[in-house]
Amino acid sequence: MSRFDQPRSRWHALNLVFYCGLAMMQACAAIPTFSPLVMEGVDETFDVAVWWKTPNALVGRKVELGGRLVRAEIRNGETFLVASHLPIVDQLVYESFETHRVTKEYGIYYRATIDPKWLAAGNHLMVVGVTSQAKPFSATGRHPAIPFVTAECLHLWKSAGTPPPALPLATAEKFSSLEQATYCMSGY
Repeated sequence: MSRFDQPRSRWHALNLVFYCGLAMMQACAAIPTFSPLVMEGVDETFDVAVWWKTPNALVGRKVELGGRLVRAEIRNGETFLVASHLPIVDQLVYESFETHRVTKEYGIYYRATIDPKWLAAGNHLMVVGVTSQAKPFSATGRHPAIPFVTAECLHLWKSAGTPPPALPLATAEKFSSLEQATYCMSGY
């Protein structure tokens, strides 16, 4: 009798169930929005509220931020964005229950162009970048200075015109059906 003809032991069956379950859990695990290389060095203790109060005191920090696109400009092959801040939960951006709360805006500078179809007001985004000096968004300087991030990577969801998600669970379901794109500087 060969080893393949022998009846399977209970131990073998339990191992099979365990490894199948482990494989299913890994398949269902959240796929990170950005690669570990992009996330290397991100300041996990970065306080956005302090940044808004004293943006020039926190220059040079590598951060990850979420938000909703307010406006965008492409100038001389570079992209400038303004986003209203939204929290990130489980690698997705979602709306707070506190809709009456004033949302703060921040600027994003990306040293390349982004396809204009991704730059509609209302699209959700995540950015990994380095904080820089506060500056006015427009080239004319007529708007007040806002804190800026120089983007290394941007992830955008084409969500303009759809109702914002209110819960992380609803967010996962909603964002999985949306068109999305990631833009990264060379080296990532």
